[in-house]
Amino acid sequence: MSRFTTHAEEGAVRKVTAEIKVALVYPNTYYIAMSNLGWQLVYRLLNSRDDTLAERFCLPAETSEPLRSWNRISP
Repeated sequence: MSRFTTHAEEGAVRKVTAEIKVALVYPNTYYIAMSNLGWQLVYRLLNSRDDTLAERFCLPAETSEPLRSWNRISP
């Protein structure tokens, strides 16, 4: 089971559509990724544009879990 739940995450950007879609991948777990201010800044800067949608991905906390989005904006 994952260490974190994402349904109550604050700070996730929700957009209906965007011309440019970006997968922002951090090569470590969610806990480590969210402590990286540079990664958070890039996410915010990309999503501040009206034409861009950035979605965050991190490595799973357990190796049996698949790579997945923490924002779950698009399927």
